Amino acid sequence: MLPAGPRWRARRPVSQPHEDRGASLVEVMISVVLLSVFSVAATAAIAGGTATSADNRARVGAAGLAQRELDYAAQAIISSPDGARELISQGETENPNVPPELRVASTGGPDPKFAIQMDGQRYRVVRVAAPYGSGGQPQCGGADSAPGTAQGTLVTVTVTWEGMSAAARPHVASKVFPPQPNAAVGLDAGQAQLVVSVNGRDAAGAGPRQGIRVFLSGPGVLTPTLTTNAFGCAVFIVKPDPAGSQYTAKLLGYGGTGTFLSADGQIEPVSPAITIEPGDSLAHAFLGYSLAARLYLTVANAPASVQVVQLRPLFEGGVTQTEQLHGAAADFRDIVPGSYSVDIGGTSRGTVDLAPGAVLSQTVVL
Repeated sequence: MLPAGPRWRARRPVSQPHEDRGASLVEVMISVVLLSVFSVAATAAIAGGTATSADNRARVGAAGLAQRELDYAAQAIISSPDGARELISQGETENPNVPPELRVASTGGPDPKFAIQMDGQRYRVVRVAAPYGSGGQPQCGGADSAPGTAQGTLVTVTVTWEGMSAAARPHVASKVFPPQPNAAVGLDAGQAQLVVSVNGRDAAGAGPRQGIRVFLSGPGVLTPTLTTNAFGCAVFIVKPDPAGSQYTAKLLGYGGTGTFLSADGQIEPVSPAITIEPGDSLAHAFLGYSLAARLYLTVANAPASVQVVQLRPLFEGGVTQTEQLHGAAADFRDIVPGSYSVDIGGTSRGTVDLAPGAVLSQTVVL
């Protein structure tokens, strides 16, 4: 028999806390999804880093190939008076001047255009030459405006490589080669061309202007006054000092039919200083003008106290013009074209629009 006393009872097993149990199926699935997301992101980052590294290595080779092609172009231009013309006439040229040791033995592969191989990487080189002045700059030729003679030559080399990533950009290198001294442009040793481009505003509108006289001052100017050609350019031959020289260009009149004005009303506009450094054989300067307007203004019923009339510009940068009344009239000459307020005694009495080269008569009634 069991001893007397408290009765003993068998205890039920104590259940384990929830956190001590194994992971549920939902938790396992969430963990798998998160691990997959992180793995994809890490893989993409590694792949992107690898592609960037490959592009950077290829870009170093591309820069070397571009410089090599520019050197070939320089040699072609220097070695022959017609070298620049020949380069330009070839147009867009693919993989020119490839050394035999760099040429791909077989053009098989994803793209046969990548015909240059260097350090295990295939490249494509495209060269194009154009007259310096195309693409927004004025085409300024002399008596002979053939490409590569009266102008410089712009050579652009673009290098791409096989397996470029979507984010990579081609390597592009450009250089402007000045005209070479040759019979076509009449340059002797130590001489240079200084090209002045003239754009005007007159009754014909705005743009390059032919037949404009330009005066050039400075050391060694062979012909100080020239007339602009069909491109709106005057091409001067100068012999600067060995240490370099500065020049100034000035517009001269308009054949007696009007006056040239700068934007701020300066008569016969003058260019800023044009510097030719030692070794330079080409320099450009740009001059703009507006053909001056003229206004005959009559003031009707003007009291004796009214002595002067003013034209106040209604455009930015204009200068107020003041004229004395002679009898009842004022003669405004050499006016920058634009819109003006006619002010008498500090009060506006109307407006007038003066076109380039215009000669107008207007009456103001007080």
